[in-house]
Amino acid sequence: SECKFSADLIGVLLRDKFASGYGEGPVQDRLFEEDASSATVTMVSLVELASGKEAAAVERKQRASIPVKSESDPLHYKHAKQKKISKKSVKKAEEGKKKLLLTPCKHCGRKNHESAHCKFREYSCHVCHVKGHLATVCPEKKSSHKGSSKHNYMTEDSDSDRDYNEIALSDALYNFRGASPISTRPPYTMVLQICNNPFTFEIDTGSLYNIVSEQFYRTNFDNIALKKNDINLSDYVGHPIVPMGKFSVPVEKDHNKCVLTFYVVKRGGPPLLGRQGLHELNCSTLMHISADTGKLFSKVPKEIQKILQNYSSVFDESVGTFSKYKLSLKLKEGSVPVFLKARRLPLALKEKVENEIQRLVEAGIMEPVESSDWATPIVPILKADGTTRICGDFRITLNPQLKPTSYLLPHMEHLCSDFAKSKFFSKIDLRDAFTQCELDEASRPLTTISTHLGMFRYKRLCFGISSAPEVFQEVMERVLSGIKGVKVLMDDIIVTGATSEEHNSRLAEVLKALQEANLRVKANKCKFGARSIEYLGHIFDEKGCHPTEHHVRAIQQCPVPKDAAALRSFLGMVTFYVKFVKGAAKILEPLYFLLRKETKWAWTRSCQKSFEKIKEILMSKPVLTHYDPKLPLRLTVDASQKAVGAILAHVYPDSTEHPIAYASKLLTDTQRKYA
Repeated sequence: SECKFSADLIGVLLRDKFASGYGEGPVQDRLFEEDASSATVTMVSLVELASGKEAAAVERKQRASIPVKSESDPLHYKHAKQKKISKKSVKKAEEGKKKLLLTPCKHCGRKNHESAHCKFREYSCHVCHVKGHLATVCPEKKSSHKGSSKHNYMTEDSDSDRDYNEIALSDALYNFRGASPISTRPPYTMVLQICNNPFTFEIDTGSLYNIVSEQFYRTNFDNIALKKNDINLSDYVGHPIVPMGKFSVPVEKDHNKCVLTFYVVKRGGPPLLGRQGLHELNCSTLMHISADTGKLFSKVPKEIQKILQNYSSVFDESVGTFSKYKLSLKLKEGSVPVFLKARRLPLALKEKVENEIQRLVEAGIMEPVESSDWATPIVPILKADGTTRICGDFRITLNPQLKPTSYLLPHMEHLCSDFAKSKFFSKIDLRDAFTQCELDEASRPLTTISTHLGMFRYKRLCFGISSAPEVFQEVMERVLSGIKGVKVLMDDIIVTGATSEEHNSRLAEVLKALQEANLRVKANKCKFGARSIEYLGHIFDEKGCHPTEHHVRAIQQCPVPKDAAALRSFLGMVTFYVKFVKGAAKILEPLYFLLRKETKWAWTRSCQKSFEKIKEILMSKPVLTHYDPKLPLRLTVDASQKAVGAILAHVYPDSTEHPIAYASKLLTDTQRKYA
């Protein structure tokens, strides 16, 4: 919103701000001698006056540095002929010096000194972070101002050059919509539940009070009578602002409930949440505020954006802590502790491992210990982003002595069984999945690891423990139990819906359940409200299940195998998608025959034909329809002397068949002899 200042008032405010912000000294004293009520005393005249005083001071300092001969000093005459300096040369030098002093310095923008002598040569710009200039002359900052058509807001320059003691007007102006010069930086916001309705507030730590505009009050809380105002406010230039009144309402944020007071002002922009409100909501550390939530989810529909804002704490980057219960690792009877010393690390990984250990300790995931009956050496694993994951080699210490869990991980076909008629999909990826679950005190000593920095024990579930996937799967299924259209495999959650309303309702339920369990989500790996989604190496949409393009492309680009090892690698990739291929076993029979021990390697025409055929089928983008228990099934089987096959398909009302899955198998030598 505009400040509604007139052009004359803006000029007066700029002039006064320039004079008061110049800094104490003779120049400011001279500025204050001017008559402020005079119409001739403008911003331009003050700048010219200050520039003249500064130039005079520089000239005086330079002249003072020139040695002057006194009358009592003896004169030493040189007999050599000296070059005569003409008046024309002196005049030309003075003009050059004057012109140089009128040229703005490339380091700070001022005109009273040479660039070579500028004291800001070694300063770093806070806009582009390049050494050698201030923000007032930054080329990036100038380019960001292009296109600004109107300026009404004023503020002091926030540069680090407080010695400068002047205000750079181009940096001190904000555009008429109130956006800062760096307009791409989004404000910090927080969503509050007021009277069961979500409202987005901008965080203003510079204000003690919570402020809303009259329009915001009239639109949302007109039924609540205003109480008498009891505070006095002022704007950035000291002009008083008297609120119309105040009102108090119950507010909720992440299960923190309190009553906040909001002051209503005549004009204003978005509602502001001050320090007082943050303190009452236990958000003084701003842990639940995400500066780039809007950027991450800008492509999702507005309805989903509101849902994400309502549960913004789920996307916080802090470590989540599962709040329902702590996990326990059960040992077999008669188990004996195993202690193994640390292994030597490659020098290239040493620093990475040390950094990761420090991160885990600071995050409260592990803690150092003096001694332990259990100790497991570590296996560092390099991740795609260049960081290192630390895994204990528990297969030789703890895993053989743990009681097996009876909980089974779900198969992909079971996970996707509810996708029929789904048209909208969301994928949620949990942050540092296992480490969000705390271990009880009795289980922590079992996870002690030995490193070159000493021994550390995990306070949370960690990678490398054999029962960790099943234990975590059970946790997640308990958290999300009762929510329809939701499937979970460890840290991957899929939300589906036949309509956008159904999908959004289920998504809100999932995020609410995660928030109540105090679990965290990795926002940059999530996808919301999509019409198709990649999950477990497949693409799912309303039509069915498809192979992923990058996997099929990798198969298509495979060269002709030159030996058995290369052929096994190719068949390994193909086997993942054989359910999409009708009669796959029969097609691949020449290739499997080549892998027999008694077969000598020879790439024949039948092998080449089989190799090209399987690629062709997968490149044709085959689709398997979703299983629907309400539709009739048809099973078609076939057999030959070398293989057997089957097709499971749905029969639709128009009598068309759509395959759900293909199955095939090569017969062994014994099976081929069956009658």
